[in-house]
Amino acid sequence: MLHVKYKKTENDRIILEFPQSKVIYLEHNSTTPDELILELRIKNQGSFEYKIPTMKFLDYSINELNKQHLVILLPLYLLKLRREINREQSKENALKLKALINEGILKTIEDNEKAGNITHEDVIVLIALLERLYKHLYGNIKKFKEEGVNEMLSEKLILDVDRILYNKELELEKREEKKALEIAENLLDLGIPIEQIKIATKLSISKIKKLQKQKQNQ
Repeated sequence: MLHVKYKKTENDRIILEFPQSKVIYLEHNSTTPDELILELRIKNQGSFEYKIPTMKFLDYSINELNKQHLVILLPLYLLKLRREINREQSKENALKLKALINEGILKTIEDNEKAGNITHEDVIVLIALLERLYKHLYGNIKKFKEEGVNEMLSEKLILDVDRILYNKELELEKREEKKALEIAENLLDLGIPIEQIKIATKLSISKIKKLQKQKQNQ
């Protein structure tokens, strides 16, 4: 039995529908084709050609990649300046790379988080990939170290990881306080003194009194 997600039956035919495919070239040259041909050979039925368009990644701007929902590929955009940097490891190119990372790649990743397209955990993964690729491509260039490009990514990653841990701690504290308030409410119903409730729940006396007042006003 044939199980395919994109299939339908029309006029006694089973029709298989596939999404548009693309072959992505992260780097390309004048010989890179605009499309590739995939030949399907089926015994006793002949050959069938399947044409797949290619995507020359570095021909696209960051804005164009963003519009095509390819934010996951943005760390790879570090390749944009690789040839230029290989020719000249100058301060000017260090500043260009710094601007590409800060004002292009990182800003677009952060904008996607604000828009709800990706989670903050996704942001951490993308920045970590960006840092690893940066170290692989440019990490040993002295001029870039002097311009602080190396430290910039590391600091960004550390700050974001700290932010996630801080948010998780806040969520845990809120859950624990909610549970403590529920226990305190039950103890107030039983007539337990506030001092004993404080010891049992570790809530402040002011919070317990506030809860008691709320119950009296209900």
